[in-house]
Amino acid sequence: MPKTFPIIDFTSPAPCTGDNGGNRRVVTRGPSLAPQHSCGIRLTTHQAFDAIENSKAKMAWMFISTASSLCQTLGYHRQSNPKSNQPLHDAQVRLFWSVYKIEKGLSLRLGRASTIRDSEITLPIAPDEPRSIRVGRIQGKVYDQLYSPEGLSRTYEERIAVADALAMELRDLISEARLDNLVRFMSSFFLT
Repeated sequence: MPKTFPIIDFTSPAPCTGDNGGNRRVVTRGPSLAPQHSCGIRLTTHQAFDAIENSKAKMAWMFISTASSLCQTLGYHRQSNPKSNQPLHDAQVRLFWSVYKIEKGLSLRLGRASTIRDSEITLPIAPDEPRSIRVGRIQGKVYDQLYSPEGLSRTYEERIAVADALAMELRDLISEARLDNLVRFMSSFFLT
């Protein structure tokens, strides 16, 4: 007998708000036929988080790649028209970067090609870009330059050089985080 799943009504606020009447199975096990708007992206991103929490990496990949596809279909990875609704665009950009961070991490963890090409992102890089996005960029480079078919075709020496350069980028991020934590600790210590 084939499995049946509950129908998700995307016209109601339940899937977007996370309030689905206490029935998490509807959100995490149903087919992901999310509509093409931010609610569908938030839903599939939530499903990916839930799958990660439950150690279901392949299921998380299915959900986050769907969210990634929806983001790109709707152009959330592109610079907006200056006349567009700025608060709405800012929310879309934050949603895209959330999907980006999860997708890059899962891509590397599962050894799969990323569904988001960094070269196609036209959003400006902020000088104060969150570290998690920078880590995602490095994770993408690790897969592309070391584990992809192109990366694996490089000589051993080339791969070592690339790995060293990427490790240095990651060390710089770690040092920056440590320095920020030390400054935060010292300022809270002297201000109290």
